[in-house]
Amino acid sequence: MDFVNGACDCGKYFREPSDVEPSLLRIIEGVISAISYMHSRGTIHMDIKPGNILVTPEGAPIISDLGFAKLLKVDNEHTLIGGTEGYIHPDARRFMQEFTSDPNRLRGESPRNYLKPIWDVYSLGKTILELLRVIDAKFPKALNPYTRRYLRLMACRMLDGHNTEGERALGLARESFQGIT
Repeated sequence: MDFVNGACDCGKYFREPSDVEPSLLRIIEGVISAISYMHSRGTIHMDIKPGNILVTPEGAPIISDLGFAKLLKVDNEHTLIGGTEGYIHPDARRFMQEFTSDPNRLRGESPRNYLKPIWDVYSLGKTILELLRVIDAKFPKALNPYTRRYLRLMACRMLDGHNTEGERALGLARESFQGIT
């Protein structure tokens, strides 16, 4: 990966005052586009999280840390997978154990035919919810209420029905998200 002078991860990017709403929408759009491109090429990232989304000084997002990225293949060979606790899809999490040096870093082995693009979508949903928390804590009135509700609903729907009680939107029951994924 090329060095990008002045880039910071998107979690830190939104801790500084800026034009928050347009920046957030541009970053989410760029990340969705990048993930879509990776998936169209038969690759999953496996570790989408705020720390792996860099933002250039111009506000362009870059997905970084492709260390656990995997080609999707239809075979029964096992492959090393990994990611970060809290952002890993529960179906992937069952194959993983903690690194001894960092309990938030996970790795394990999975049959290649179990790998799914929805795992990245889930991680992106968790990432968007985290970004909304960061923005609401620092700049509570930075987002239009409609934008906040829409992004929260979109992120909750990305969780593949594995929503916690705190990951619901519009007052919907947790079970509702299992039916609309």
